Amino acid sequence: MEENVDIAIRSGHLPDSNLIARKLTDNNFLLCSSPQYITRHGLPLSANDLHKFDCIRYGYAGWREWFVMKTEPQLTFKKLTISAGLTVNSVNGQKQLLLNDAGFALIPLWAVKDELKNGSLVRILEQERFSPCTPLSSTYALYLKRELISPKIRVFLDFLRDKLDAAI
Repeated sequence: MEENVDIAIRSGHLPDSNLIARKLTDNNFLLCSSPQYITRHGLPLSANDLHKFDCIRYGYAGWREWFVMKTEPQLTFKKLTISAGLTVNSVNGQKQLLLNDAGFALIPLWAVKDELKNGSLVRILEQERFSPCTPLSSTYALYLKRELISPKIRVFLDFLRDKLDAAI
């Protein structure tokens, strides 16, 4: 409110606040790399082999670790050991490092869907479900609680939701 922001977009786990949080999409994380990195360094045979490769971590405290999720018989998380590698503070930074052949990264599908489609990035260990945090996270639009939300904010929220749904 102090900064006169209509909508803020946040990913992860949201602290309690007096803001309205509208879920836009789940953060479906994929393990990705460039074909060139794979050609030079090879592929991990399993998630347990990731410590042998360059890994690009996201710098946000809640997303620094890497986990493999199992859903049967219940949802459980196994923490992976990965190389120290690079740490970057934005998803776009991660994507640029991936595109520049710097290693493997856990990155949300919505951030790399075009690159996966055009082949500049590839998904690794597709049989596994990964996450950089427990529990799973989502991306939200945050806005002030108002009795009547302005039409421009409602239209923008609907546009974001439709675009993200179409992307995934």
